[in-house]
Amino acid sequence: MALAQTVAGVRQYTVLISLMDNWDSMKNNLNVAANAKGELQAQQDIYDQSWAAAKKRLKSTTEEVYNNLIDELIANGITPMITLVHFDMPYHLVKEYNGFASRKVVDLFERYARVCMERFGDRVKHWMSFNEQNLHSCNLIYSNAEIIPEGKTKAEHLYQVAHNVMIAHCKAVKALRELVPDAKFGGMTTITNFYPATDTPKNNLFCQKAYDLVNDWVCYVQANGKYPRYYTA
Repeated sequence: MALAQTVAGVRQYTVLISLMDNWDSMKNNLNVAANAKGELQAQQDIYDQSWAAAKKRLKSTTEEVYNNLIDELIANGITPMITLVHFDMPYHLVKEYNGFASRKVVDLFERYARVCMERFGDRVKHWMSFNEQNLHSCNLIYSNAEIIPEGKTKAEHLYQVAHNVMIAHCKAVKALRELVPDAKFGGMTTITNFYPATDTPKNNLFCQKAYDLVNDWVCYVQANGKYPRYYTA
């Protein structure tokens, strides 16, 4: 399905592509985007790879769909960009390992990322690991790690899980540099703004700390390779 809207005088197109679509429908949606590119300043498509669909290794039918999608995007002058995970996970890893609470799942994520890069890296040169990665430090549901181990508080467990997700991101970055050295790897943060109820130094400081702990820490680590002091203090 293709949606169009005008924002600040600029025509923007959003093309929603579902792997449940038949191929003719998918190609039609891509053609809509391609025909609109003359009105766009940049033409890029970000789509989410499904870890759950891939399971231990990509099934041939799933791989064929992704290959066709990538080829059709490029044929229409659209640059593909893969997001490896959009909150989905094979259910076995949720049930057996408590999601990203386990370093085993971190290693399996790296394996999944490497398979995707080996299969698609010849054509896809823009990658991301997690959709809205900072949310993994806000709620356990995003990491599929909702079972809190005995003897740990929810906060302790949440921070450990968020750390595991960051390790998974770093492993994927390292893998891409090894397997597709001419590609680029980015991250995504969803921004939540905080505003003081009253303009006092105490309230302003609280909002700054909230912004740092909810939003900024992921960007900081990805840019600097280490945790900020306010996150580890």
